[in-house]
Amino acid sequence: MHADEAITLCPTAVWGASTATTVAGSSSGLPGSTLNMLRLPWAVFVDNTSTVYVSDWANNRVQKWLANATNGTTVAGGNPGIALNQLTDPRGISVDANGHVYVVDSINARVMKWAPNSTANANGTIVAGGNGTGSGVNQLNYPDGLFVESETGIVWIADTNNHRIVKWLSPSAGSVVCGSYGSGLKEFAFPRGLFVDTSASNTLYVADTGNHRIQKWLSGASSGTTVAGQPHISGNALNQLYNPQAVIVDFNGNIFIADTFNNRIMLWRNGDITGSVVVDSSTAPSQLNGPQSLSLYPDEAIAVADSFNMRVQKFVLSCPTTTTTTTTTTTSTTTTTTSTTMITIITTTTMTTMAAMTTTTAMTATTATTTTPLLHGYWNTTGVTIAGGYGSNASQLNYPLDVAIDSNNYLYVADFNNCRIQRWLVGNLTGVTVAGTTSVCGSNANQLRAPTCVFVHSNGALYISDSSNTRIQRWTNGASSGTTVATNIISYGVYVDSSGTLYASDWNNHQVLRWPGSGGITNVIIAGGNGPGSASNQLSSPKGIYVDSSSSYVYVADTFNHRIQRWSIGDSTVSTVCGGNGLGLGMHQLSNPSSVLVDNSGYIYVSDSGNNRIVQWGPSATYGVLLVGSYGSQASQFSTPYGIKFDSNWNLYVADSGNSRIQKFYNQQSPSTSAATGTF
Repeated sequence: MHADEAITLCPTAVWGASTATTVAGSSSGLPGSTLNMLRLPWAVFVDNTSTVYVSDWANNRVQKWLANATNGTTVAGGNPGIALNQLTDPRGISVDANGHVYVVDSINARVMKWAPNSTANANGTIVAGGNGTGSGVNQLNYPDGLFVESETGIVWIADTNNHRIVKWLSPSAGSVVCGSYGSGLKEFAFPRGLFVDTSASNTLYVADTGNHRIQKWLSGASSGTTVAGQPHISGNALNQLYNPQAVIVDFNGNIFIADTFNNRIMLWRNGDITGSVVVDSSTAPSQLNGPQSLSLYPDEAIAVADSFNMRVQKFVLSCPTTTTTTTTTTTSTTTTTTSTTMITIITTTTMTTMAAMTTTTAMTATTATTTTPLLHGYWNTTGVTIAGGYGSNASQLNYPLDVAIDSNNYLYVADFNNCRIQRWLVGNLTGVTVAGTTSVCGSNANQLRAPTCVFVHSNGALYISDSSNTRIQRWTNGASSGTTVATNIISYGVYVDSSGTLYASDWNNHQVLRWPGSGGITNVIIAGGNGPGSASNQLSSPKGIYVDSSSSYVYVADTFNHRIQRWSIGDSTVSTVCGGNGLGLGMHQLSNPSSVLVDNSGYIYVSDSGNNRIVQWGPSATYGVLLVGSYGSQASQFSTPYGIKFDSNWNLYVADSGNSRIQKFYNQQSPSTSAATGTF
């Protein structure tokens, strides 16, 4: 929404970094389904009376919170389904001047409208979509962001998986405003948020999530311009974004952005080429964890859907009367290249600059002392797609996050947006659903909702992190439903040893847990557990794990600290074995790593998601070497790679999430043999 037109931001504007207040949900970060709690709030909207509306994603409802209320009321949905009184995975929301509530019903591929002051179980009406998932002008495909023109009722939608923005004037069909898949100025990659500046002839702003940028489209334009972020380059510098999910603009043209994977809210003042951090995770009362959405109060206070802290936070605007400015001058050497080859400039003591790009963009990495490592093993850098291609049929995938392989060469894929686990016999063209139900997301024992990882045990049982249901499920071989073995956990990394001991990263609580036997109520913290942070005894939203039971080590992808940590199980000894030099493109750096493996010689393999590459680090190495990857959709490229695995022949499998496929890179020289001395 727009803030009041009379407000002009002062040069020293700050938003209550130390005095954030929780206006919806639990201030302690606990999930729940009672009226005073939320479970993964996805979107927030503040109306002109300061009433807060929340899209409570995993509870399949929309909650309304009056100012200073301790409980919300359900104004739409409340149980999953496709009936007119139901929602399944609600996302974007908007409220018009008359109090009508509009909701993106994502899994049902529609937008619903509820009358003012509706209550739970009241029927809504379909105002867009509702004709099945697809790309027709009367269809939507996992839509997300929403904007409603209050005066006309015209509905604008970020049609995320169709990579387009659509506008619906009537419920029967929409029209494509802009977009197709790609990274050009006419294209988007999984756009999730949008805002329409009705005071400026319907100028459109789009959170182009997969391209890490905000695009501005003038009315009638054939292409957009980038007004925040750097196209298809993620980062945490002040001119960069990492998977931005939402954007809003005030009357003065200031752009506010939910920079989700950087856990911060950014402000680009009108005309600026660099942003400033409004709120981040550096101050305890204002710590954010996966902010998905934001909205402005009439006085330009900011409401943030702090999704993985299960709450909505309010940050009040103030203008300090005095400021202190410190200027620091630094020098560095920068190289610009148009080559698609990884280029590293090394002196005898320092790495000054590294660039890996297909455009003439210059990147400067931090300085690090280096010695030249040798590649351990050798893989063909041209991958083969062995599963997937975007969609929901048996041969397709939709944002796969993990991959596992059993001893019979069966491949198991956590098909995130299709709410299922698919099994492929390597070489087959189609897969079989072995857990969950295709595109039917739910919380029953035979259902999944947003599975993030899968582990296959030697006995054939599957262990699945069912993230939106905050549980880990065990599906025995051939079973039609699963059994819950751990609850109240969002995990991106699961491992089970031969004795049945379960290990899992606890993403939301910044720790790694272990359950004796095959899971249960009792667990032990074996890494982290000291709150989010970057100290040696802390983790920040850890994802993948690798358990080396022979040496009692657990390796952790410490995602938002951009490092791999090795913890000694039992005595809490910890060391940084990869990265830890800040977010960046340097070979001594990582960017939001999501998965880690270790071979028998102690070499470490990392899915460096933010840099769209797989890297290898030798024992005690100070920097890694590139195995494969850059941004794109070619056979040697990735778009946000997540899970990685090796088969018994050391062939590498990568869950190439943004490209909705599994890539296989054939081994040419096993890591068990002598290291290669050439380049590849």
